Amino acid sequence: HFGVSDNVTLTTFYVYVYDFHPPLWIQISFSQYPKLNLQQFFITFSSCFLLLLLVAAVLWKIKQKYDMYRRRQRLFVEMEQMASRPFSQVLVEIEKRDVSAEITAVNNTLRRRKKDAPSPIALEPCCGNRAAVLSLLVRLPTGSERFTPPGQSAGLAIASALVTLGNPRKVSLDPTTKTDKTKSRKSLSSQHPDSCM
Repeated sequence: HFGVSDNVTLTTFYVYVYDFHPPLWIQISFSQYPKLNLQQFFITFSSCFLLLLLVAAVLWKIKQKYDMYRRRQRLFVEMEQMASRPFSQVLVEIEKRDVSAEITAVNNTLRRRKKDAPSPIALEPCCGNRAAVLSLLVRLPTGSERFTPPGQSAGLAIASALVTLGNPRKVSLDPTTKTDKTKSRKSLSSQHPDSCM
């Protein structure tokens, strides 16, 4: 008899064996594949899928924690490198800005030049000491105002440029008169030893 005994009708097979002679050994076997139980299949599939999803979420959390740990370690190393760099204080003198006196100041600068040129607040040499990063303090434009307009932090900014270190090439001089020599010497001395690339 085959089939489920409760709800399914049992199936009976009759086997007729003939034309045999003793001694004889007869073995008869039947196999029956059960029907697909959709409910059990979906339960098994859902449980396996949820288990894989849970494992993936746990692995993603572990990877996120590890990435955060590596990022924190890298930040500590960068902070240690920044702390080990040499530093010093810079005294900055900022003159008061007078709009009415700007026109006269422009005329005065054409007549006379200051001997003290503006110096950088930082000079960081590169490898080989042939180039460096030069930083200057720059005053931002105020739009013909006396003070910094609202919305700007302080009206100052730090500008950096890559410069080459060393004396520039000497300019050929034409020795005509003494006055030309003195003027050319003054122009050479007023040049900055560093030049932008």
